[in-house]
Amino acid sequence: MAEDNGAASEIAGLKNRIRELGKQKSELVSELRQVKAELGEAQTKASTADTLATQLDKANADLASARQSAEWTDAMLDAGVTDSSGRDYLSYQYGKLGDDRPEFSKWLEGRRENAKGFEAQLFGAPDPAASNEPPSPEPPAPASEQRRGATTGGAHNGTSQGLTWQQILDPNTPTDQALGGNPAAMPWTTPYGS
Repeated sequence: MAEDNGAASEIAGLKNRIRELGKQKSELVSELRQVKAELGEAQTKASTADTLATQLDKANADLASARQSAEWTDAMLDAGVTDSSGRDYLSYQYGKLGDDRPEFSKWLEGRRENAKGFEAQLFGAPDPAASNEPPSPEPPAPASEQRRGATTGGAHNGTSQGLTWQQILDPNTPTDQALGGNPAAMPWTTPYGS
């Protein structure tokens, strides 16, 4: 019987041990679920951090590009290049130099000092073909062409009395002048039925 009591207490001890191990297993499973949830959150945060780091790198690159563009534009404006297509041209030419290129402002100053032809015009140098004299006015038309209704012959063929397009389109120009003084072109000046 002593053997039965010893076996019964051994079985009771094993059952207690099994219960304790079951509790430990439940606790460990619960902790594992919690760690998995935290791991999922950490992975989401890591992914968000990676995305934000990529966006930050792109924003920094965009900022650097914008600063460079502003510096180049300022340098070109200071050098007298006011035309946007001229600035685009010079930026393109500088970009073709590759990695061993000088600082932009120094390169631009060298370009300006040695500019000829098209590039000289970019830097605001006077066009040798253009003169500083104002254009000479046209000689006045003969009196026969100046009278109202003259529609044939002459330098202006009686159509606009020598007016420019701006004068013709100007609402302050008298209508008979804008239409060349031709009554046929102005039906409202002729009485009805004549």
